[in-house]
Amino acid sequence: MQLELKQIIVQPGNQLLLKDITLPMFETLLTELGESRASRLSYSKGTLEIMVPCMEHEVTKVLITA
Repeated sequence: MQLELKQIIVQPGNQLLLKDITLPMFETLLTELGESRASRLSYSKGTLEIMVPCMEHEVTKVLITA
């Protein structure tokens, strides 16, 4: 069984952990998602964390960096 990226939905303010992800799989995901993605990806020792910040976080981030 193989999941496609478009099948994964993570609501804002939540995270998804995936185990047994290889480095090539992670790199493919980064390429597919592109640079202008809303989600944040973190990879360590075969575990991939996909986080989607809530809108409040994004607004605060913009205000702080301005």
